[in-house]
Amino acid sequence: MAIAVPAVIKEARRRQRLRRGGIGIAVVAAVVALTATWAGGGFEGGGGPGSPLEFRSETGWTLSYPGALHRRAFDMRGFGFHAYGVAVGNFDPLPEAVSPDDPRPLHIPARGVLFQLYVLDGDLDAPLGSKGRLPLTVRDFAGFGNAPAMYLFTANGYGFAAVAAAGRDASPSDRQALSRTIQSVRLPRLRVGQITGSVGFYVAKRLSAYPLGSVTGVHPAKLSPFYVINDRHGLRVVGWQGLACDVQLDRARRQFFCPGGGRWDSFGNTIVNPPAAKQIEPLVRYATATSQGHLLVTERVAYVAGCAAALARTVRDCPNYQPVSSSSRTS
Repeated sequence: MAIAVPAVIKEARRRQRLRRGGIGIAVVAAVVALTATWAGGGFEGGGGPGSPLEFRSETGWTLSYPGALHRRAFDMRGFGFHAYGVAVGNFDPLPEAVSPDDPRPLHIPARGVLFQLYVLDGDLDAPLGSKGRLPLTVRDFAGFGNAPAMYLFTANGYGFAAVAAAGRDASPSDRQALSRTIQSVRLPRLRVGQITGSVGFYVAKRLSAYPLGSVTGVHPAKLSPFYVINDRHGLRVVGWQGLACDVQLDRARRQFFCPGGGRWDSFGNTIVNPPAAKQIEPLVRYATATSQGHLLVTERVAYVAGCAAALARTVRDCPNYQPVSSSSRTS
């Protein structure tokens, strides 16, 4: 039977695709069970503890595993699909990640154990999965014990897929080795100003630096300027691209403006269009994430704002033009 993972990943990718001028996303937080074929074989005595070895990925995350286990690094690419990471287990050959373009059953020997950890990249505009916390444990894998299980999570701006499996006859020592390998996953510490993740997240300050009621301007060296707004509507980031001015903050009105003309509300909706603009010029809201207590911001995934309510009722060029109907007008 074909593995269930590709369909889940495809749906997550479909729901996360964004484009400038598009709409919001529905991020998929998924813990899904896989379908497996329990094959015969495996190691009679199990992998055993062995001397610990370390795997270090190209993006800096690491895991440790007993030297008696096998390891296989992989880097798979397909149409709109990229998965790179490692498989650790007590049988050989170890399987790579399952590609949505070529779904195949996951074969685990009856006495086998397997752990896979890999980054899911490709045409995903935002990392997929719920926010992960370390250390990982087997409890993160719903259904583990009855069948192999997958856990999708995000960390450091990357979307990760983790797969854990233990055959029905796996020895207690191999199960313990599997558990320790899962718990050994470590991520590099984030630093303010660095770029991380599949879609180029800028690492901003810790969330505590943006308290409720604050509007904070950020001028990073590697990105366009933006403002972090935290109010009763939540925390959001508003920036701009292509405007011929440095957008300023009007703290009294909690609005943004250009000194030469042009004004926007705190969501980036146009209140007064810049005088030289040939079309409505709303600001943009950048996608955000959090990791290790830091705010992450990427301008590669943006939501174009519209017009403020008064303008949207009168100007047809507004992206969110909604004229007042004649039946709703009062005399």
